[in-house]
Amino acid sequence: MEHHERVLSPSPGAARAAREFLRDVLATQRMDGFGEVTELLTTELVSNVVDHVGSVITVRVDASAGSLRVEVDDTSTDAPVLRRRDVSTPRGNGMLLVDGLADRWGVEARAAGKTVWFELDAPLRPKCTATTREPPPRSGTSTELRGSPAAR
Repeated sequence: MEHHERVLSPSPGAARAAREFLRDVLATQRMDGFGEVTELLTTELVSNVVDHVGSVITVRVDASAGSLRVEVDDTSTDAPVLRRRDVSTPRGNGMLLVDGLADRWGVEARAAGKTVWFELDAPLRPKCTATTREPPPRSGTSTELRGSPAAR
């Protein structure tokens, strides 16, 4: 398992810095398919810290063969609230995204605050299998179409 960590200040640019960090980690680990969702969910968690806590933020990424775990630490002991969707406001729905898109997520209390984390399972990729094909016909030869209406 590969472990990566970055400490960010609680500034308006923290979410962007977290996305850049994730892109670097995912490229290094060759974990294609995680990028957009991972960036979106991490942006939500980091933005929550900037907007509601205002403390230093630690972002950790643990990558393994089958999954990716992102953790965001802050100094507050208050857990994020999973609210019902409110169509009257564009804000306050970030944890709904985490809940809906992450395979797993949770909150762990620490002595100096909390860790909010999510996990994504690796996208399934079809196995590459060898197939045997007949070579294409040479020019000037015909191909029999068995079972097609034209062959009947």
